[in-house]
Amino acid sequence: MDPELVRICQDMKTNPDMAKTYYINKDGLLMRKCLDGEKIDFENQLVLPRQCRPGVLHMAHDVPLSGHLSYARTIAMDIVGPLPRTKSGKSYILVICDYATRYPEAFPLAKANGRSIAKELGHYFSRFGIPKEILTDQGTEFLNEVLDELYQVLGIERLKTTPYHPQTDGLVERFNQTLKRMLKAYTVEKPGTWDVYLPYLLFAYREVPQASTGFSPFELLYGRKVRGLLDLIREKWVKSDPSSQTPLHYFEELREVLKRNRAWATKNLETSQKRAKRYYDKNARQVEYQAGDKVLLIRPVKSDKMSLCWDGPYTVIRRIGAVNYELATPNSRKKIKVVHVNLTKPWKERNYQVNQSTATPTEEYWSLPYPVAVAQTETLEELIQNVGVTNHQRNTLVKLIQRYPDTFTNRLGRTNLIEHRIELQGTVDPIKQKAYRIPAVKKGILRDAVSDMLRLGVIRASTSPWASPVILVKKPDGTYRPCIDYRKLNAVTKINAYPLPRIDDILDTIGKAKFITTLDLSKGYWQIPVEESSKTCTAFTTPYGLYEFNVMPFGLHNAPATFQSLVNKLFAEHHEYVAVYLDDIVVFDMVWDEHLAHLEIVFEILKAAHLTLRPAKCVFAHGMVTYLGHQIGTGIVKPSKLKIKAVADFPSLKTKRDVRAFLGLTGYYRRFIPKYASISEPLVELILKRNPTTVKWSLEAQQAFLLLKEKLMQEPVLHVADETLPFILQIDASGTGLGAVLTQVHGTEEHPVAYASRKLNSPEKNYSTIEKECLALVWGLRTFQVYLDGQSFEVHSDHQPLVWLHRMRNQNQRLMRWSLLTNQFKFNVRYKAGSSNKNADALSRIT
Repeated sequence: MDPELVRICQDMKTNPDMAKTYYINKDGLLMRKCLDGEKIDFENQLVLPRQCRPGVLHMAHDVPLSGHLSYARTIAMDIVGPLPRTKSGKSYILVICDYATRYPEAFPLAKANGRSIAKELGHYFSRFGIPKEILTDQGTEFLNEVLDELYQVLGIERLKTTPYHPQTDGLVERFNQTLKRMLKAYTVEKPGTWDVYLPYLLFAYREVPQASTGFSPFELLYGRKVRGLLDLIREKWVKSDPSSQTPLHYFEELREVLKRNRAWATKNLETSQKRAKRYYDKNARQVEYQAGDKVLLIRPVKSDKMSLCWDGPYTVIRRIGAVNYELATPNSRKKIKVVHVNLTKPWKERNYQVNQSTATPTEEYWSLPYPVAVAQTETLEELIQNVGVTNHQRNTLVKLIQRYPDTFTNRLGRTNLIEHRIELQGTVDPIKQKAYRIPAVKKGILRDAVSDMLRLGVIRASTSPWASPVILVKKPDGTYRPCIDYRKLNAVTKINAYPLPRIDDILDTIGKAKFITTLDLSKGYWQIPVEESSKTCTAFTTPYGLYEFNVMPFGLHNAPATFQSLVNKLFAEHHEYVAVYLDDIVVFDMVWDEHLAHLEIVFEILKAAHLTLRPAKCVFAHGMVTYLGHQIGTGIVKPSKLKIKAVADFPSLKTKRDVRAFLGLTGYYRRFIPKYASISEPLVELILKRNPTTVKWSLEAQQAFLLLKEKLMQEPVLHVADETLPFILQIDASGTGLGAVLTQVHGTEEHPVAYASRKLNSPEKNYSTIEKECLALVWGLRTFQVYLDGQSFEVHSDHQPLVWLHRMRNQNQRLMRWSLLTNQFKFNVRYKAGSSNKNADALSRIT
């Protein structure tokens, strides 16, 4: 006795009513009953003893006529081949599929031409009738005079797929794969016999339920299940009930079955299509073109039809339907082509400036522009207009500047204190890239740029085995500049981890000064030479030859580290009044005489290092200056007007890339925006991995987008931290978030120094109210530790977290850690009701 069947029989007696699957005893046979919500007449399954199962599995899987395929298979229609030639001379298969029933038919062909296809279509029509439409690709075997005449006589409309877009007829493409796998499995030893097995494999395919409809093609075509090999085995154990139906009753029942199957198949197909669309839309993006837009077209490589490449750009003439466009292709045999939108991508003039919010302010992914003007174009009279002091002080400053004519000039300096070296990751073969194509009308721009750089000694002719391509990038004023794509070189370069200074630390350092001067080096990177052994790696290719840099070009991976190490070396002993971020030098003082003396020291250092400044970019002795994207001075700091305008003019967000760019720009100024974490939450949700590339815009996202714009357009102002004044830390926690505000009292008014907020994670939301308040205290201390460590300050809260924390600190390890951290600070907790603690309270509760 099979022990498994014994167990099932016992369960059947003790628990006969099971949710969806149960067992019954029918005429002494154990039957498995499955309840399916979509198909009411689900048949009983015979439960076999263990010794009978191998034979049935062999019949189901190893005999071609059965070909048990399970549920996860699909079907389609097309020409398959060429295949190994059979004894009967067949090399191709004509596959035909009915889209309503998913019923496939396949005919072996000797030749894939119009006459052969027309002959087999006649056989198909004689069994299934004449269709109204036939969908094919644009192969010559389908587009010929024979089939044209056949379609015209029989009143058949021809539908064609878009070239190189098999998704239009995805059903056929998927079925071709299945059919070829089946043929391979049964003809591996005798490839020339595939036409013998073809009818049996088709039978196996037709009796298996199709995943998208829920029914087999046989069921949808005939309204009943066909009798297959597994049915023959079943009939040996289970006797069929004799039918007592009259012909009339049979046809009435058949009509109802066909009607019901059609309804269920339609419903299942819609569900399947929606599911497939949902998966596809996760990484899909909406693309629309207007007449005159430039696009790239994906096409097969002429020398290798299995490879694809992007070609173009081509001009869009007009849109045809929802997804097709008419393109002007003057260099092709057809001067005008209709293509599917999925075969194209937008051609854009790249703007390689990296936003200041997502990278360091002067770091760029590509090379920066060449100097179109070499001689000094700014006069001293123009220069002194930037002086923000009295006439007497300005005259003194002018005399100081006049002593350094070789420093204040557009001419490039060349320091001898450092050289840029490119270290590769082990043994790397030189990377040689082809030059990018440049429109004929723009080649003159590149030629002039190369000539200028040769004349300045920035580059030289090269015989290097390395080569990086050059492109032209459009500038805001409409002119173009050459840029070099060093991405592949950077990928094999060892990373120099030399740190860049923190921008917020620099702002805190210079913010209180009354006299601030900002100095800008003339093409600072180009004032650092490249080590001789590394020059070959900088080579770039143009239509006019191969060149390499004598000086450090922009776009190299370690260029910022090299430059920062130079300026840190120059001004290491002058950090009390000089701060430097790459090529942006700032000198700051509280007293005029000291500022003048410090400027002279800086000028002497630059002169000795053979570095030059660009006068037009220098600002002297102002109380408020724009530095690193901020307006800073006289004790306050706020976002620069240029960046505020960029936020105000930011276009609507359509893709994840757009959302990330906007969050990067606004996130750079999050310290100025109360409740930033909570306001931006709907936008952060859009860029999560589970969401599609094309964002689904919602009312909440629109409100967040507009509110962040509004917050920055109000030109928020923060006061620079004054270490001589005590700090106040306002904290609050709500059910969904934490808020903290660092403030100081100036005179009689309390002014914010910085805002901070964050959302609670899932475990934190389960904390009690007092625990959340303690968490807000600990998080606030950590966030503003750079200001509060070693200082005596007050904490304002609408609870008494410190008292509770000291009382409960031994209850668990988390509270103990919090207690130890708070002991590192010197502060007093002052209770303030929520109505009096509005700043932090609002930060936490906006969530």
